[in-house]
Amino acid sequence: MGFRFPYSILFFHLLLFMFGHYSNGVRDVPKQENFHGNTNEAMKNTSVQLYYKILDELFKRPAILVATASKFGKEFDNFVLDFVQASYIGLFTPDDVYFGKIMPIYFPQAKISVDHQQEKCEIPPAEVETKVCARDMESMLDYVHRVFGSDSEFKAVETKHSTISAPLLQDYIVLEDPQEIKGPGIVICHPMYEDFFCHYDADATKIVKVSLGGNNGDKVEAIGICHMDTSGLSHDHIAFRLLPIKLGSPLCHFLAAGHLVWVQSAAATQGLLIN
Repeated sequence: MGFRFPYSILFFHLLLFMFGHYSNGVRDVPKQENFHGNTNEAMKNTSVQLYYKILDELFKRPAILVATASKFGKEFDNFVLDFVQASYIGLFTPDDVYFGKIMPIYFPQAKISVDHQQEKCEIPPAEVETKVCARDMESMLDYVHRVFGSDSEFKAVETKHSTISAPLLQDYIVLEDPQEIKGPGIVICHPMYEDFFCHYDADATKIVKVSLGGNNGDKVEAIGICHMDTSGLSHDHIAFRLLPIKLGSPLCHFLAAGHLVWVQSAAATQGLLIN
C-alpha cells in the first residue's frame, strides 16, 4: 500500500520560488541551533499557512519521505533539508527524548481531510494476512481479534491533546521520561479518507508515550512508534539526512491524533496468530 501526497506539487514550487531555493546542489543538514531563526525569518504572513500544510502532511504521512527522491526530486529534498527540522514532523531517535528535553514540533489537526481520488486504502494480495482496510470500528476490532486471538486482552492508545489550540510550530518540553508501552503484539491503524489502514507490527517495533508541554500551554500525551531495525529502508531515505543516524539504526516518529495503536496484553502471548 502506498501513500500518495494529497497536496499539489505546485505548493512546493511556490514555496521554493518564494524562498529562492531552486538550486541543483545537494544540501547538508543545517546546524540545529540555526533552524528557529532561519525558519522564522523565512516564514512570513502569506507563506506560513502553506508551510504548515506541508508540515501537516509530512507529519501524518512519514512514509512519504521514502519516495521523495524519485517523486519530487532534489528540489523537494532541498526544501525539506533547508526548512524542516526532524522534530518538526515528529521524527526522533530513542535516546534523544528525555525529561527536560525541548523539541520544536508541529502537531497537525486530528481531522483527516484529503481528496479520496488521491489517497485510497489498498492492500496487495500478498499482504492481506498482516494488513487490512477497516471501514469502521467493528471491522477494525475483527482484525485485531484475528491477529491477537479471540480470547486475548488488549488496549488502544493514541496521541491526546488535553488542551486544544490551532496547530502551530512551537517548542515542547518533555515533562517526564518516556514510558514504553509493552506487549507481544501491536496493530497500528492510520486514518485515511474513508478507511483505517491497519497493519500488524512484530517485536522490532516499540511504542512509547511522551508527555509534552507547549510554549502556549498546550499539553500533549504523544504516542511514538520506534522502528528498531531500519535496514529495510532505502539508504536514500531523507530521515538519514534529517537525523544523525545510519541505515539500520532505530528511528522513531510521533503519531498524529486519530491514529490508533492496539497493544496486546503481555500475559496473552499464546493468542498471537501472526508471526
